Amino acid sequence: MRLLSRISARHPIVCLAVVAILTLGLGAALPRLELRTDGAALHPSGDPAVERTARDRLLFQDPEELILLFTARPGGSALTSTSGLRNLAAAHEAVAGLPGVRASEVRSAATPIDVAASGVGSLGTFLDQVPDDRAEREALVRRLRELPWTDGLFLSADGRAAAIYAPLEPGADRRRVLERLDRWLEARDGGPFDLRVTGPVVAEALLGERILEDLARLVPIVVLVVAVLLLVCLRTAGGLLVALSKTLVVLVWTGGLMALAGIPITLVTTILPVLLLALCVTDEVHVLARLQAKLVRESGELHPALLDTLDELRRPVVYTSLSTALGFLSFVSASIVPLRHFGALAAVGLVLAMLMTFTLTPALVVLLPGSWFVPWRPGSSRTRALRPTAASPRVFGAFGTRHHTAGLVTGLLLLAAGVPGLLRLTVQDSWIESFDPEAPLVQAERDFNAAFWGTYRFDLVLTDSAGPSGRRELFHRPEGVALIEAVARASASAPHAGGVVTPLEPLDTVAELLGLSAGVSTLPADALQAVVQVAAEYAQQTGLDRLVTPDGRSARVLVLVNSPDYQRATALAEHVERALRKGELAQRLEDAGVSVHASGDIPLAVATVRAIVRNQLRSIAWTLVGVGLLLLVVSRKPWRTVVQLVPAAAAAWLVLAAMGYVGMPLGVATSMFAALTIGVGVDLALHVTYAYEGARVTGLEPSDAVRAAFERTAAGRRWSTVVLALGFLVLTASAFGPSHDLGILLSAAMLASYLTTSLFVPRMLAP
Repeated sequence: MRLLSRISARHPIVCLAVVAILTLGLGAALPRLELRTDGAALHPSGDPAVERTARDRLLFQDPEELILLFTARPGGSALTSTSGLRNLAAAHEAVAGLPGVRASEVRSAATPIDVAASGVGSLGTFLDQVPDDRAEREALVRRLRELPWTDGLFLSADGRAAAIYAPLEPGADRRRVLERLDRWLEARDGGPFDLRVTGPVVAEALLGERILEDLARLVPIVVLVVAVLLLVCLRTAGGLLVALSKTLVVLVWTGGLMALAGIPITLVTTILPVLLLALCVTDEVHVLARLQAKLVRESGELHPALLDTLDELRRPVVYTSLSTALGFLSFVSASIVPLRHFGALAAVGLVLAMLMTFTLTPALVVLLPGSWFVPWRPGSSRTRALRPTAASPRVFGAFGTRHHTAGLVTGLLLLAAGVPGLLRLTVQDSWIESFDPEAPLVQAERDFNAAFWGTYRFDLVLTDSAGPSGRRELFHRPEGVALIEAVARASASAPHAGGVVTPLEPLDTVAELLGLSAGVSTLPADALQAVVQVAAEYAQQTGLDRLVTPDGRSARVLVLVNSPDYQRATALAEHVERALRKGELAQRLEDAGVSVHASGDIPLAVATVRAIVRNQLRSIAWTLVGVGLLLLVVSRKPWRTVVQLVPAAAAAWLVLAAMGYVGMPLGVATSMFAALTIGVGVDLALHVTYAYEGARVTGLEPSDAVRAAFERTAAGRRWSTVVLALGFLVLTASAFGPSHDLGILLSAAMLASYLTTSLFVPRMLAP
């Protein structure tokens, strides 16, 4: 690094030309960056729930599905009125006609077969002919409500809301379909009824737009915040220009490498620009603050002073950069691909930032006017020559440096006080809570859940496990239908289950159409076979094809969940697991040779949250080990390594405890901060320990050396902490809930690191 800094200072034009060429080249790749916000991007690779769900969706040909909420306006006609039913039928037809939608599989109150108006050769639906006569219409609505699914899926109990389910064609671009749907909704705006979109697929698609909006808003904000802070702490135009130039180059290079590697922007990597913007300037804060102090004390020339400063800080800068990079690299062990991308890219960005400190920074300082690096003070005119600005810098009177033992005891008491908070930590997450509570999607989701069973599914798949030589068409036979019925009853009693969809309802409809008694589970085998044969011919109209495979070897029960989150989903899954693994039902399934497994939206969400939280907690250990080994190798002093690690680990402990006290749970984003705290928080202690050793070399006693080390690093530590804390706090302006919470935690972690460094390090350095 010493050679790099001297070459860059000696040949600044060549250095800047190389940097400019590489920046332009990598910047040209930025338009190739892709956005991916589908839930599958976050699914843990190799997880059984993920693999089962993928297989089941292929087996049952399960498409992605948009959900439309059709509601009556306040004071207007109900949807059970003549105009309401006709408008609903027209909306169903219009949605089915949209490009990218599977027209034949769109479902609503216009889909179910009206047995009273049908024959075996001619099927009619309830909304084919909406009568003008009030009595006839009311009779039609009563017949419609007799169907088990109507109130939970298609028509609300008060008659003022209806749902339309629109499956997408395989390979259809969901965002393009949504754009067409939005244009159609805008064209019919002002009608007697409202139409809104909701559901998991819509939420994932809209998150993409929200991410782009966040990037466009947060990056300028954090640039402005960092610029203001640099002006306040460095008080030089040159320092501001150098730090921002370096940050811009690092962002372009990292983004270009990301594009060339084909890594998409995801819910995780979207925070990368904000983090790098804040992290990349911290080295410049330490370097330029130390440079200014040197100029004030020694009244030297700028260029020699800069090279001396880079020599003095070479090891702290290199080791803090590498330790922070290792903190990010701990994410590479995660089973979530976007987390691995995030860790690798952040580490690359930090290494690039370190290289820029020893190349771009000296080149710019050499080329810029020397007066641009002379700090100014309020109330005095800006000097044009290099000279001291004032007397020696102010000593930072940290409590720990004056009272070593008292500081250590205070720190230990804080850690002890955090234990109850740690015991209160919980895991919780919710996809829909990532949005603003007043966002149209959230309001539509809330209204939908108030009227219907819910938009998220917990699927139970029953499989005849007798093998190829076993029985065929088990779930087309009475004993198989009886098992489906038993599993449905057990699922319906689960906590937070809104309702259950099974193959029994479409089979009951066909049985009634054939003049057989209702309740297919009670039919003899030959009668049930006749029902199945007719139902198979009209599988799309009845929805049977998405519930039982054509060979009758697999069937599924769909449990719809109202307003799910991690804890609700876990409670439901545990209840179903107990019902299926213990007791009479478990014995019946075992005797029949039937296996049951869970898949669908809810198991995927639980697996994803659980994997991310476990990965992040595991990454804390990996970060401690990795950073510890790095520091031990470079210093060969075990105790100094402990001194450098303790403040960061203590800071993570305190923030986790605070989360428990205030009730903030660990989730997809909030669990990410801990490993980052270890990687970033070690920087302050590392700068202090290197300054301490330098002071000891001059002959100072340990206590005096501690005081000198804290004094010498005071400005750099103070302002780097402020820059990081306020830079991370910009994430609270995000419209994406997890990013907002992560910003709070990272900011708190930086302040906690500053505190723990001041409390623990003095006593540990000077026992």
